[in-house]
Amino acid sequence: MVVLGELLDSQALSLEVHCEPAGARSQSVRIVHASEVPSIDSWLRGGEVLLTVGALVDLADPAASADYAARVRAGGAVALGIGLGEGLPHSEVPPTIVAAAKKEGLVLFGVPQRTAFVDVVDAFTSLREAEYARELHAVASAQRSIAGLLAGPGMERAIESLRSRLGAEVAVLNPAGVVIAGGLTAAAVAEAAATAVRAALSASAGPQATDLPDLVLYPVGSAPLAWLAVRGGQDGTRSFSPRARSLVLTTTAALLHISLSGTEPQDVSAVLNPQVSLPERRAAWHLTGAEEEGELRLVCLERV
Repeated sequence: MVVLGELLDSQALSLEVHCEPAGARSQSVRIVHASEVPSIDSWLRGGEVLLTVGALVDLADPAASADYAARVRAGGAVALGIGLGEGLPHSEVPPTIVAAAKKEGLVLFGVPQRTAFVDVVDAFTSLREAEYARELHAVASAQRSIAGLLAGPGMERAIESLRSRLGAEVAVLNPAGVVIAGGLTAAAVAEAAATAVRAALSASAGPQATDLPDLVLYPVGSAPLAWLAVRGGQDGTRSFSPRARSLVLTTTAALLHISLSGTEPQDVSAVLNPQVSLPERRAAWHLTGAEEEGELRLVCLERV
């Protein structure tokens, strides 16, 4: 995710900010696009930084600039950039479009003549590529860590690592909805997860939503052998975009499946009986792994 402030602060671009509502710099930028279409609102999809020289809109006219700023805002753009220079409609940003942008709460900046629109696009592309590379590194690091912890210290440590990285509540539940690793801090959340697991008629190929909008269940295997429950953390560190977060969670579910495949709890009744204490349930289905010849394999069931 590239945020607007990164683009505005680029020294190579020398953008001149004329209007900047509070909090605007933290907005995510989806794309940078140049257009001279007057009725621009129907062409926007949201998250754009729009660039224009005002060839077809008189930005010095109060009514025209007010209408244009309103259309840009209505289309979901996060910022408007005005190209300036000799031979262009404007050598300075007109006060009328500044006033209109302030009224609409729209970020407005001038693009100096020495900075071509393609330079702004290239700067955004470079920021996005750097963000993507950083994101891939963070995902790979998380995957390696979780795989290593499952292969060595065990599931509890792996789930704790995942919880720390995501800034979320994370737990592993058996098919009956009993927490066997990690934890969900609110009793209501744990019950919602258990209910969702018991109510599922079949495993889903992807995450399953629950009655709580911030609680999602990821199936571990096609049976499933277990469920990976995650609550919150959607607005956590910038290490993970929604796409990267989903990748980390689905990979964790796959690694858990490798660890759990072909195993059965030592005491099925202890796992299924809701009257049995949580430590006893975990003891009946607590797994450790070991690394052998580069492969993750389950080596024992261990009472804790």
